[in-house]
Amino acid sequence: MTSDNGVESGFRSGEFRQTGHDPLSFNQASMQKAWKQCLHSGIILSIFDSLLNWNFGGENKMVSAAKMHTFEDVANHNKIKDCWLIISGKVYDVTPFMDEHPGGGEVLLSATAKDATDDFEDIGHSEDARDMLEKYYIGEIDSTTVPGKRTYIPPQQTPFNPNAKASDFVIKILQFLLPLLILGLAVTLGQYTKTE
Repeated sequence: MTSDNGVESGFRSGEFRQTGHDPLSFNQASMQKAWKQCLHSGIILSIFDSLLNWNFGGENKMVSAAKMHTFEDVANHNKIKDCWLIISGKVYDVTPFMDEHPGGGEVLLSATAKDATDDFEDIGHSEDARDMLEKYYIGEIDSTTVPGKRTYIPPQQTPFNPNAKASDFVIKILQFLLPLLILGLAVTLGQYTKTE
């Protein structure tokens, strides 16, 4: 049986002869020609492509290419009945897990529309939780669409003024003394009007 690439016919015709004393050695020119024919015909590329796409996790299925999602697309899935998360550059549809999550669905909702990697790592999830996460995997995030991390900018405060403390002290004293002064004036007027 011959093939289009001529490799099998090369072996049959003796073109790839064994040389030397080692029965497994072929002459170098013959081997180079065979490799070139294999590469040219795409045999090697198809073998490597198959190996790269093979799932070695025990299941005999081919892994499809990961779907790329934009940040805007993922951010729109932020409801109890439709919840997607971004964790370590991967997108997960955790909608079926909302009722089962130990912290409740609200915890998952609070991690939507952002990169939830820090939230996920800060909790210290177990290996079982990390393994469970894989069944909700739906693709990768396009990192060019993810907005940069926002840095916290504290609100501006008025600068410290040492004279402000003195004025605060005077105000507190007046708040205490003014009612006493009014009370004393009222008692004095009451006494004065009774005597007349």
